[in-house]
Order: sequence, then C-alpha cells, then structure tokens
Amino acid sequence: MGRTKKYALDDSEILRLLGLITVEFSYLEADLSYVVSRFQGLKIRSKKDLGNMVSDKLSFRMKIGVLNDLYIFRKGEKLPNKVRKSLDGCENTRNRFTHSYYYYTKNGKKIVNLGYYSNQDKFVNNKIDKSRKGKEITPTLLNNFVEKIKNTRKELGELTY
Repeated sequence: MGRTKKYALDDSEILRLLGLITVEFSYLEADLSYVVSRFQGLKIRSKKDLGNMVSDKLSFRMKIGVLNDLYIFRKGEKLPNKVRKSLDGCENTRNRFTHSYYYYTKNGKKIVNLGYYSNQDKFVNNKIDKSRKGKEITPTLLNNFVEKIKNTRKELGELTY
C-alpha cells in the first residue's frame, strides 16, 4: 500500500504495526502453549513433545482455561486475575484489529476501524456501511498494544519461575 494519490495518508506504518501485532500475538500464543506444557510437568525438547501436541490443538481461550486448571492443580489457587485479564484482553484486542473492516475517511487522512460485523449487517448496497461509528487507528494506539502483548508475555513467563 503506502502513499497513494487517492489518499493523503501514508498507511505503511499502520500496516507494518498490524503485521507486528500478528507476529507478537503468535509469540504470546507460543509462550502460552509452553507454560501450559510446563504446568503439565513436561519438559519441552522439541515441537513434537506431548505438551505441545496437546496444546497446539486448543484455541487461545481454551489454553487459558487449561492453564487455569493446571495452575489450581499445581499451586492450589486460581491463575492470578491480572494474568488472566491480560491474556483475555490481548486476544480480544488482537481479534478486533485483525478481524475488522477498515476504511479511509473522506479526506483520506484517517484510517477508521469499524470493528466486527455480523453477517447480516456487513454491507449496505454491496458496500461497507460507514454510518456506524468507528475508531480511528493511529500508530500510537497500535504501538501501545504491541507493548501490552510484550508485557503479557513477561507476566506469563513469571508464572514458571
């Protein structure tokens, strides 16, 4: 993409950051699988270890639930609320950024995230319905979320030490 004649906005930084969110979230999911395996009492030597074979088949939300159950089993208490909320928040925000519709404002100076749509209200006359209030997407907003993912990875890592 990048700067085009049609739009006054250079969107390459936003696109780069959306890609970075995808990559950072995949690191977070891999860390979550690792921690689940560790709480199963398994040492990870390769991608084909039992812990990874089991946790790779689970959705992100299921992995959080399994980790909570294993944490209770190993520690006698629930997964710390801060960690669970961070994990849930990262998944919800990542989904909002990556599974949404975007559009440029009329003057081409802003990118707006419209969020989720149901199958019934995605389009009006075969066009994205822009009457719904969206949220402006800025590099600062996306950078802050990348940092949140990184901090959640640290919190998750602290559970195993």
